[in-house]
Amino acid sequence: MSWARDGSQVWRAAGAEGGLWIVKVQQNARFHQREVTAYRTWVLGLGMAAPRLVATDEELRAVVITAVPGRSLHGAVHPPAQQRRIFHHIGRLAEAIHRSASTRPGSGGTLPLGKWERHLVAARPHLALGEEEFVRTMVAKAAGLPPLETGPTHGDFQLLH
Repeated sequence: MSWARDGSQVWRAAGAEGGLWIVKVQQNARFHQREVTAYRTWVLGLGMAAPRLVATDEELRAVVITAVPGRSLHGAVHPPAQQRRIFHHIGRLAEAIHRSASTRPGSGGTLPLGKWERHLVAARPHLALGEEEFVRTMVAKAAGLPPLETGPTHGDFQLLH
């Protein structure tokens, strides 16, 4: 078993007659429902680049999905040219995710200020003088804008573990 960044528990399960599946138990019902909905809708448009939903259990907040070939990039070191190719492929996958379903009208508002604050705290060591105030100004200006259209996103596209 391992822990995913979102707090879920993840296992690899080998079938007695071959095959490899991933079993994932979410930390709460909201995350579970979001994942199940994704697998039943927009993930289908990704073809062989994405796993398929095999089974789900609402009470356990568990999903069983097919395993896809590949290996983790966490901790891997590649020469610059190979790293550019890897990131190009990741970008193409992100684009496919974003285009896998039609956009829909947003449900209102911008990211709550508390979340912006949390992100600013994490980013503070990387910000130059004046950038924090610039972000605060842009957040305040965005508060008056109409809601943005929404579409599929992965939510955990990152190398840091």
